[in-house]
Amino acid sequence: MHNTTKYEKDQLAKSLRRQKSILKFIDRYIKKHSISPSRREIADNLDVTRNAATYHINKMISKGEIAFTAQNKNRNLALTLKGVKLIN
Repeated sequence: MHNTTKYEKDQLAKSLRRQKSILKFIDRYIKKHSISPSRREIADNLDVTRNAATYHINKMISKGEIAFTAQNKNRNLALTLKGVKLIN
């Protein structure tokens, strides 16, 4: 059995906070611009690399918090009902 260390707990909490920030940013951006932000805009807004933003986006997709839309392939993210509930 693996005991989670304080460091691992802190890293998980930090990751979850970052993901919630991304959800909030995507939600605000879509409400303002009627299109989702690009990965670069997400990264720039949160002051992380595009790779880090993509990592978090992929994690949230796998958890069902955001999904791809059929729109523009560079701006194709939408919050799911699960994602909306996390930020409200």
